[in-house]
Amino acid sequence: PNNDDGDQSEDDEDSNTPTVGQTSDLDVVKGVVLTTDADTSTNVTPGDTVTFTVTVSNSGPNDATGVEVTDQVPNGYTIVGTPTVSQGTYTVGTGIWDIGTINNSGTATLTVVATVNATGTYVNVAQVTASDNFDPDSTPDNDVLAEDDQDDADPGVSPVSDLDVVKGVVLTTDADTSTNVTPGDTVTFTVTVSNSGPNDATGVEVTDQVPNGYTIVGTPTVSQGTYTVGTGIWDIGTINNSGTATLTVVATVNATGTYVNVAQVTASDNFDPDSTPDNDILTEDDQDDADPGVDSASDLSIEKSAVLTTDADTNTVISVGDTVTFSITISNDGSNNATGVGVGDTIPDGYTTIGSISNGGTLSGGVISWSGLNVTTTTPLVLTYTAVITDTGNYTNFAEITASDNFDPDSTPDSTPDADTPVEDDETNYTVPVPELTLVKTSVLSGSNVGDIITYTFT
Repeated sequence: PNNDDGDQSEDDEDSNTPTVGQTSDLDVVKGVVLTTDADTSTNVTPGDTVTFTVTVSNSGPNDATGVEVTDQVPNGYTIVGTPTVSQGTYTVGTGIWDIGTINNSGTATLTVVATVNATGTYVNVAQVTASDNFDPDSTPDNDVLAEDDQDDADPGVSPVSDLDVVKGVVLTTDADTSTNVTPGDTVTFTVTVSNSGPNDATGVEVTDQVPNGYTIVGTPTVSQGTYTVGTGIWDIGTINNSGTATLTVVATVNATGTYVNVAQVTASDNFDPDSTPDNDILTEDDQDDADPGVDSASDLSIEKSAVLTTDADTNTVISVGDTVTFSITISNDGSNNATGVGVGDTIPDGYTTIGSISNGGTLSGGVISWSGLNVTTTTPLVLTYTAVITDTGNYTNFAEITASDNFDPDSTPDSTPDADTPVEDDETNYTVPVPELTLVKTSVLSGSNVGDIITYTFT
């Protein structure tokens, strides 16, 4: 015992030399960059293109052989073209990158270009799944992200929610029973916001600032969130996938103002594939407007007068045979210029030789008609014509408004002018003061015999 002679020749001693494996410390770094910003949002959104890079480094001390890395691009992306590698081969279907040998202090790179899909997984993982060499600080294919032979990359793709806005309006109180929307009526606006997904939409805000052509009645109602009348902001919050939210506003129609009411999505945490919040583009589906077609209001009134223009008998007063000029004055006390105004003047039988009709008026069947006139709120419109006074007949002349594009709050045009007693301020009459002559004959007898003198008196 204890006579070690160094060659282990005796059977009470022996030796062994272990086989030490090669060591290679492999490290994986994965990155991603936005390469094509399709919607110019500066964020990674569906439709954009990103580029993934995987870099595998060998810190040695030995060359690493039999190296394999798996980078299975997830279903949130569609690979564009053919991935490129600095060495080895990459199979798209399996995600396996067969690198082979990475020399001590060497690196190998994989580059994958992909478009971002609307749905799917966006975190992309790469890890060493095989190596012939021992790695002192990691184990291949064990799915431990904390180890340096595995890494992931997430470009932070914004969730997708396709929001759609539909705005409508109905007449709810027809104050003047005209069946048209006119000042003083009540209308109800509705705004419906739908989420076609595929994700729940968070942070949704819609702005519906009711214009000054209306006055809101009561408190608007919402199916969710809060609506502020002063700002028109409807803070909805979250609309679930396939969900909807509604806003209802009741308002009276004012005499003037803007009547087109616009609603649009002004904020959302999620990406919308076919619209951009708060960009004021009506053709996008996250914005809509409603116009009830309010008839513009103009308060028309009419007056009539006549003056002597040709004094046939030179007696300085209007009498039979003289020519008079009639004036019809149309005033507009409303808030809007009136267009498409028509006037009818019924000529009685006390006049003849109608002429000098102004403003394109025409005479037919004892009625002078004007059409297509405009009456501003600042300057009354005066229509004129001449007539000769006859010795018999009616001298009371009637005129009235027969048409207007605008709503009148206190009168209604009559398309068939007549000689009815005026009751509204858009109709009038005027009687020319023609003297009426009565001849009375009397006699005074100074006797009753032939030859006596009879005195006649005419009054």
